[in-house]
Amino acid sequence: MRNHNKTAILKQKVVSLVTEEKPFLRLKQVQTTPEVGKTPARGVLDDGFELHKAAKADFEVRAKHLARTQRVNWTVKQFRSLGNKLFEIKWKTGDVQWRALGYDDKDGYFVVVKLCTHKMEVYDPPKCIESARTEKTAAEAGQKKVIGYVL
Repeated sequence: MRNHNKTAILKQKVVSLVTEEKPFLRLKQVQTTPEVGKTPARGVLDDGFELHKAAKADFEVRAKHLARTQRVNWTVKQFRSLGNKLFEIKWKTGDVQWRALGYDDKDGYFVVVKLCTHKMEVYDPPKCIESARTEKTAAEAGQKKVIGYVL
């Protein structure tokens, strides 16, 4: 009877290891403000969403959906490559198209380096993509600190 219980427990652990899936999207962000005393560090997403609560809520809905979906099943309406390993997560809030530009780091996180809006093939701020490429290079080189972002 005792061995039977051990076997059942081992099987349960194996099943939980096999069925426990890592999310398909895990987020980090480039830090914009360091931690000061009890005030936590802030990042690109924290700053960008400070005045745009609805955009933050819609972004988190999009990100949670992508986290549950294998990347091969993500559509161009949700996510697309901008070339040179820079990507954008896309969503809409009201009449505004939003973009979170970032890259995949070596640990499997999507690191957001820039937040912008998009209308009629024009990004706001105007040099958003070029700026994102610069931020990506700096973050990858360790010149910019990367911090977590919890959905």
